Amino acid sequence: VPPSPLRLRLCAVLILIGVGLEVSPSPGVSSAIFFVPGFLLLVPGVYHVTLHLTAPLRGHRGFQFFYLPYFEK
Repeated sequence: VPPSPLRLRLCAVLILIGVGLEVSPSPGVSSAIFFVPGFLLLVPGVYHVTLHLTAPLRGHRGFQFFYLPYFEK
């Protein structure tokens, strides 16, 4: 599972490709192929970014930046 910021970027790209295919349709390619995965990635991506990154900023009890996982290359 890709990390949340990457997941958000990926869903944005998929949705934009779907919009592009709706605006200028291409024969044999459905825009739903890009819309459905884009929206499926959008829900958990937004949830994790908004909850796990904004809760420590607002000072919610139990959320600290120290406990957030980080990804090393």
